[in-house]
Amino acid sequence: MVNQTDAQGNKLNYEQIGSWSDGTPRYSATQSLSAPGQQLLASSQATQQNLSNLAQEQSGRLSGLLNKPLDWSAQQTYLNDLTAQNLNPQWDRLAQQNETDLVNRGMRPGSTAYNDARDQFAQSRSSAYNNANLNNFGSALQSQMAIRSQPLNEILALSGQNQISQPQFANTAQTGVAGTDVAGITNAGYQQEMAGYNAGQQTLGGLFSAGASLIPLLSDRRAKKDIVRIGQTDSGVPIYKFAYKHGGPTQIGYIAQDLLESHPEAVTMGPDGFYRVQYDKVG
Repeated sequence: MVNQTDAQGNKLNYEQIGSWSDGTPRYSATQSLSAPGQQLLASSQATQQNLSNLAQEQSGRLSGLLNKPLDWSAQQTYLNDLTAQNLNPQWDRLAQQNETDLVNRGMRPGSTAYNDARDQFAQSRSSAYNNANLNNFGSALQSQMAIRSQPLNEILALSGQNQISQPQFANTAQTGVAGTDVAGITNAGYQQEMAGYNAGQQTLGGLFSAGASLIPLLSDRRAKKDIVRIGQTDSGVPIYKFAYKHGGPTQIGYIAQDLLESHPEAVTMGPDGFYRVQYDKVG
C-alpha cells in the first residue's frame, strides 16, 4: 500500500484501519486533489448547482407551455396577408382581362353566360388562394413549432448540465500468484497425440504395403472392439484404430461394412461367416 502523489499534486493515501480475520492488515484509501484542482472542482460544482437551480425554477413553466394549445390565429392572418400580397396583383390583372374578353365575345353584364363565366373565374381565383395557403402551411407549422419548442429546449438544456461526478476509487493491491502453464500442458498432450499418430501411420504404411494388400484381411465390424475412427483416405473411405476380439495388438485399417456399397469388389465372405477386405482393391 504505497502512498502516491502525481505531477499535478493529487494524492492517494492509505491508512491501516485494522486487520482481517486471518491477521492480514486492512486499509482504507483516500484520494485528494491539489489545491488548484480542488478550487476548480468546487467552482464547477457551484456552476452546476446554479444551472440546476435555474432549471428547477424554469421547469415550473413547463405545465403552462404544454397545456397551452398552438395559437393559429396570428399565423393564419400572416398566411392570408402573404397570399394576398403575392396573388392580388396577378389576379386583379386577370380579372380585367377576363372582363374585356367577355365583352369582346358579346357577353353583357347580367346575362346568364356572363354570370356563369364570372362565377367560374371566381372559383378559379379562390382555388388559387387556397392552394397558395396549403403550400405555405408547412413553413408556417415549422415556425409555430420552433416558437413553442424554444423555451422547452432551453429548460432541458439547463437540466442536462446537472451531471454528478462519479466517484473514482483506487484499485486494491493484489498478491501475485503464478498462473498454471496451460499452454505447456496442452503442448505436451499434443506432442503425445502426434507421437501416437505417427506410430499409427507407420503401422498403416506397413499394412498397406504391396505384400499385405494382396491378402484379404479380417475386417468385419463384428470381429473388432475398441473401434475409433482416426481419419480417411483421399477417396473418403474411413480408417479406424481397433483391436480384434480374439486378442492381439492394436490395429489400423478398414471396416468391411463401410465398403459393401462403395467397393464391393474388395469385400469377400470367409468360411467363418465374417467379411474380409483385400486392401489393394480399395486404393
